[in-house]
Amino acid sequence: MISDDSFLSLSKDFAAADPAAWRSMVEDALKGRVFEDHLVSHLREGIAVQPIYTAADRSGDMGDPLDVTSFLQMHGPRTHEPRLLVRQICDHPQLDAAGCAIARDLKGGVDCLLLVCARPDTTPNAWQPGLNIATLSDLDHLLARVDLAVTSLALEAGSRFLPTSALMLTYYQQRMGSLEGARLEVNADPLAALAREGGLSAGLDQALDDMADLAILFQDQGPGLLAVGVDSGPYSDAGADAAQELACLIAVGLIYLKTLTARGLSLAAAARQIVFTLSADTDIFLNIAQFRAARLLWGRVISAAEGGTPSIQMTLNARTASRMLTRRDPWVNIMRSTVAAFAAGVGGADAMTVHGFDAALGVSGSLGRRIARNIPIILSEESGIGQVADPAVGSWYIETLTRQLAEAAWQHFQWIESCGGMAAVMGDGRLAAKIEQSYQERRADIAHRREPITGVSAFPDIEEKPVDASSSDSESVEESIASQNDPQPGVSIPRDPADEAAIDQALSAMDSGRVSAVMAAARSGASIDRLSASLDKAGQPETIGPWPCHRLAADFEALRDTSDFILSVEGRRPGVFLANLGSIAAHTARATFAKNFFEAGGFEVLTNDGFDTAFQAAKAFKEMNVTRSTQDNSTLYEIATHYKQSDLIKSTAKIACLCGHDDVYAEQAADGAAALKRAGAEIVCLAGRPGDRPDPGIDLHIYEGCDMLGILTGLHERLGLSLIL
Repeated sequence: MISDDSFLSLSKDFAAADPAAWRSMVEDALKGRVFEDHLVSHLREGIAVQPIYTAADRSGDMGDPLDVTSFLQMHGPRTHEPRLLVRQICDHPQLDAAGCAIARDLKGGVDCLLLVCARPDTTPNAWQPGLNIATLSDLDHLLARVDLAVTSLALEAGSRFLPTSALMLTYYQQRMGSLEGARLEVNADPLAALAREGGLSAGLDQALDDMADLAILFQDQGPGLLAVGVDSGPYSDAGADAAQELACLIAVGLIYLKTLTARGLSLAAAARQIVFTLSADTDIFLNIAQFRAARLLWGRVISAAEGGTPSIQMTLNARTASRMLTRRDPWVNIMRSTVAAFAAGVGGADAMTVHGFDAALGVSGSLGRRIARNIPIILSEESGIGQVADPAVGSWYIETLTRQLAEAAWQHFQWIESCGGMAAVMGDGRLAAKIEQSYQERRADIAHRREPITGVSAFPDIEEKPVDASSSDSESVEESIASQNDPQPGVSIPRDPADEAAIDQALSAMDSGRVSAVMAAARSGASIDRLSASLDKAGQPETIGPWPCHRLAADFEALRDTSDFILSVEGRRPGVFLANLGSIAAHTARATFAKNFFEAGGFEVLTNDGFDTAFQAAKAFKEMNVTRSTQDNSTLYEIATHYKQSDLIKSTAKIACLCGHDDVYAEQAADGAAALKRAGAEIVCLAGRPGDRPDPGIDLHIYEGCDMLGILTGLHERLGLSLIL
């Protein structure tokens, strides 16, 4: 038996790799083409992604403590090793259904419930639903069967974080006897509320004071109570790129840190009160780098505050990005969420919240919730994503990308601070303008399909059946009602009628302490609306206008919505006839491209096995089409074709698209376009790039990289479809 395994070492038999020699070989293979144009890609964050990385790429100019490897090895990345904690969103407006969903979630392995409260009716762009919690009775109805001693709760209450948390703390006291042992994150985030809701009734300064008062109260109540949240969601939804999102996260965290320490909390106590939530998107490597970079950046802030190596660890949670969810082919959202959760877990997230695959359609149903909680459970329990402290360490690419992203984010952060801080650039609109510019750049990439969206702009299913979440909702209500008498860990608290005199007396003492006043009023039965009205009287209202919530697929989905409406009214979709020229092998590639292209705009594509000449295609187009009756606009036109297809077609086509080889186009495109227009085609397209010479009769060219959204929108407008909805 050979004990010496040195014979397995191959490196000594070969010369050390030389990046310069590799570059020379690649350039020879490119045969004169520019290396940077073909092998270097560029992120919208301004980062150039190289085709290969070495140890030399790790060096940067950030300096201590932003050396990626050493910092993350010393301070993270995860506070709750080795398991990724699972959070579940609870947002059903019907409390019966919400309570039933909560029971299933807890049985299914959820660690924490994120209670998303309904936003004020005046909040625009709030497509996400919310819990209708108004009183202690509502909380009891929702949570009476939840064991508060073992279940963590987190709130998302927007500008109403103080009255909502007062109600929640009162409920804890009544259920548990005291706040000792309570596990609650209030997530007071006034700047996020300002962006989402467009204003704060009592002003930002008052909201920051309320946040600080909660943190002061919580620091003496035990480690399970946390007052402050920093959520990057509003900036992500508005269109921020990864660097901008990180900069906003850190800039908001700095304001809150300064606010808490100015009120007397130590730096350590203040930092421990802050919980960060970062959106997770579908770009795996960028997201891994983003979560790692967040810790580096916050470490630098803490280092500056401490005057040395940072000793306070960041609590960093992840939530899958709302903007990536699609309403069309929502099943693909399962893959998107899995990729995002994986990246966040590898990047070092402490906890994961996954949106249901059907969340963009409204309230997520039972199947959507089940899959949402199982994604992080599988990643933790079966994939072991938390078993290694930093799985990405040692990857020259990810470490380099982490450093570059941190540097880009730090530049944005420095700009924010140079302008007076996060509140200033939000108040004067400068930050919103920068983020909107980033969104428009990404929107252009989506429009040109440089960033394809599966199921929407790429591989659309024009005949997809809508997801029906209503059945699961009704099942939830029925199951909840049926289980009212089931043994539960919690104890329902009898509710006395509201004591109006006691409420008035408590609220009259608002000047001596807002937190104590609203808690006293809550104990007397005051509703959140009543508490909010009293709180809003203090301070000066602040309004900036709500930031938009952009879903990346919305532009394409609007075209599909128009198509669906036409189908519901007229029994057919707008059609496109493919004039396929030559054999199947000759036209299939471009015909397939054209079919996906037009279906992304909601057009029914009428295809065939091909024609020998463009004149035959024009003849087929004419015989397939019929003249619409002017007597009855709702008549269904059933047209049977006999050209290699016998399907019954319930459509008429006003658009024809030539598909074939370039050499066929050279011979037949011009005559074919003329023939198709004589046969009744209003618009003739050609699948392929425009050549050096103009193509007479061709109205549009479609090809990879063209303005797909612009062309499809233009076709809707030319056919009058844009005026229907």
